Amino acid sequence: MTDTFTAVDAYLATNFKINLEKVLVEASVYRLAPELVGTVEITCQETGCFQCSDGGKIYHYEGAIIVAKIAYQYRLWIHEERGGARYMTDLREFAAVDWRSRSKIYGRPTRSLFAALATSSKNGDRAMPNLA
Repeated sequence: MTDTFTAVDAYLATNFKINLEKVLVEASVYRLAPELVGTVEITCQETGCFQCSDGGKIYHYEGAIIVAKIAYQYRLWIHEERGGARYMTDLREFAAVDWRSRSKIYGRPTRSLFAALATSSKNGDRAMPNLA
């Protein structure tokens, strides 16, 4: 785990009594803990899936999460057991990408982080999109 992941995890645990791993795993099935609604924003897109010999599946996801007005981009692997239980097996990236996510630049229209990420993901881009 990265220092950034550890810091965000500690913030969520202290303020909301939930850990970041649970938030990311829940996002992969389009759920957000009720206590986070209105304070945390998250996107999650499946980019790959592999069948395991034990009947489970391994999924690759990437997305973004905004916590305390700081946006982070992540890539991770989640294992889904045959019975449906899900857990994170590998975190490939968790990095701050925009700490001005709520600021407005006067004189220039800007796109939201999530609109930019959605556009870049649809185009197959791997780099962080241009927000301007």
